[in-house]
Amino acid sequence: MAQGDAPSSGVDDKPDATNGAVPSPTPSPGPPPTNLSLEERKAFYWELIEAQDRAVAEAEAAHPMDSDPPQVDEYVRLWLELTAKYESAVREKYDVSEAQADAIVEEGIVSSWPMPPLPE
Repeated sequence: MAQGDAPSSGVDDKPDATNGAVPSPTPSPGPPPTNLSLEERKAFYWELIEAQDRAVAEAEAAHPMDSDPPQVDEYVRLWLELTAKYESAVREKYDVSEAQADAIVEEGIVSSWPMPPLPE
């Protein structure tokens, strides 16, 4: 350092385009609005979980995972097909989009809404 030079702070002393301000993150949009009341959203949540459980039970009945050897590919294919079919029927019944359904499920989880019993 030459005599008379100020010591460096180790920080870039050049001004930046934001004048040192940290840009704020873009706020994420809230959940997509629905016309469903709280009780209707809870009913939707319940029925959607029932639909998912039904898909699991039916896929397991068709392709038992405890068989030797288990038919994993067939199980997964059927489970995905049934899940899509049953979830779609529930969304259609309540006139709810996939994004709205996701938001309602998140609301149900965060709010600890009760879940239906597993099918027997």
